[in-house]
Amino acid sequence: MDSVLRLLDKQPLDKITVQEIITECRISRNTFYCHFGDIYALLDTLLQDGAGKLKERHQAGISWDENPRQVIAYILQNRRRANHIYRSLDLGLLEQHLRQAAEDLFSEYIQDAVQDPQVSREDIQTIVYLYQSAFAGAAADWTRWGMKLGVVDVGGGLRGVYAAGIFDFCLTEEYGSMLV
Repeated sequence: MDSVLRLLDKQPLDKITVQEIITECRISRNTFYCHFGDIYALLDTLLQDGAGKLKERHQAGISWDENPRQVIAYILQNRRRANHIYRSLDLGLLEQHLRQAAEDLFSEYIQDAVQDPQVSREDIQTIVYLYQSAFAGAAADWTRWGMKLGVVDVGGGLRGVYAAGIFDFCLTEEYGSMLV
């Protein structure tokens, strides 16, 4: 996988060929296709691995608002690679991975924060969805704009939303009646 990441540092994904990958990785074409249907399936695996590492960090006790900062810091450290992936990628796949990473980031935190036994699982899922959408949308826009806005404090921004009461509002009967 490191070999593929090195290739991504050099050129956009849509310019990388299977031949370059198998040469760099020193594997046969059959071995490549045995594991991956195409280059995008390989990329999907790379993104899943990255999300898995992020989830491991969260389970190791890193706070919920530190995780988005680590994601942004990692992207900035690998800006060229991130741009090569973003510019070559089906944006639906990118959004899918951003949403999954965001769900992993926030779901455990929100479940822990909700101490009221009267709050339903559906309400908790709605709150997770709101945070997930905010993070994934902000991260996608930031990438689309070329990561030129500096370090986006997504975690801090969501902490502000939390402090402003959206989290609490989602737990009210008034919000529940809006969903019906």
